[in-house]
Amino acid sequence: MTNCEINVARERLKEFHEGRDGVPEIMRNRTQGDLRDYSGKIVNMLNYEILKSYLYNTYYSVFILKEAPEKYFYGGKVITHELLDHEDAGLHPDVEKAGMKVKFTEKSHTDPNKNNYFVMDYID
Repeated sequence: MTNCEINVARERLKEFHEGRDGVPEIMRNRTQGDLRDYSGKIVNMLNYEILKSYLYNTYYSVFILKEAPEKYFYGGKVITHELLDHEDAGLHPDVEKAGMKVKFTEKSHTDPNKNNYFVMDYID
């Protein structure tokens, strides 16, 4: 076997095990970002994935931004529902092709015992 064949085999094994361990493609080779760093700023969403949490039996979103390609971001319930609407409308391929300008804004709950959350506005 040549070194090239060995390297290809190693890469295929790595991809298999990463996928099997539940690391989605969108998160591989990226670190988790903090959405607060982009609150109030207009940014470009390049892609997103809707993932299922089998532990909590719910869905959540992960997305990447042009402004921080080395990071991934979790969307909370509000952002996840917005992106699920995109899925239902068949717009995910359009986001992948053209990107989507958005602005994230941090909001606080009326209940002080609950964490803040983010909303996402679309920018033309």
